[in-house]
Amino acid sequence: MEGPPPAVVSAYVPVLGPQFCFPNHADLTVTKTPITLSGGDFVVTDSNGGVVFKVQGRAMRVRDRRVLVDAVGNPILTMKEKIISLSPPLRGHLFPSLFCQRGTHPKLFLLHCFSSGISSLHRLEASQLMALKSFQQEKGLGLRTLHKRWQVYRGDSTESKELLFSVKRSSFLQVQTELHVFMAQHSREDVCDFKVFGNYSDRMCTVSLANSSAAIAQMSRKYTVTNLLLRKDTFKVTVLPNVDCAFITALIVILDEITDHK
Repeated sequence: MEGPPPAVVSAYVPVLGPQFCFPNHADLTVTKTPITLSGGDFVVTDSNGGVVFKVQGRAMRVRDRRVLVDAVGNPILTMKEKIISLSPPLRGHLFPSLFCQRGTHPKLFLLHCFSSGISSLHRLEASQLMALKSFQQEKGLGLRTLHKRWQVYRGDSTESKELLFSVKRSSFLQVQTELHVFMAQHSREDVCDFKVFGNYSDRMCTVSLANSSAAIAQMSRKYTVTNLLLRKDTFKVTVLPNVDCAFITALIVILDEITDHK
């Protein structure tokens, strides 16, 4: 049995534009398809089965970029991963013993997590997380810069003037996933504008305004025999009235990328 829609909040969220906001609840199905040469990575359909959006990127072997297009292929927004690397001198200063041998010291594991994907952290025990956090505080490392971060631009541009919003993990060390969304007009990131929170391993999440616990959208896994056989992930997404469906779709795609990326 399907759960109830998210709690109603008074919100008008036209991030991309009012054309993507609907006066009633939008019940969408998001299907993550296997990578092919001709298809997109995600297909979003409405309650009647009509295609609303597609997401392209992985099928075209573009590792750090995803493009949300409408049903006929017009680009709506571009999602780009912000690549952050440590220079060789900085690596040598922070992690000198890494180049001798790999061990279990927090500083070695920290760089290992960074190089292999932040998602490695979910396999840490509580004691290891505490040791890593202590090392961060002891050395005063600015781990904010190591958070997974995606920037979203209008259309097919990646120019700074077209930046709409940025998405990143709320903290470097996480057990459950929480993302913070910052609109481009806010140059300082002291307080986020939206939050994405949930257990993505179970394909469940909610999107809320930063100052409210009530959801403006929620996602849950949708099981079908066909999708299991075809190795597709299908999500049921409920979006509140007057909330931008293109914006919500972008957050779900970025959540998938941040959580599943290795």
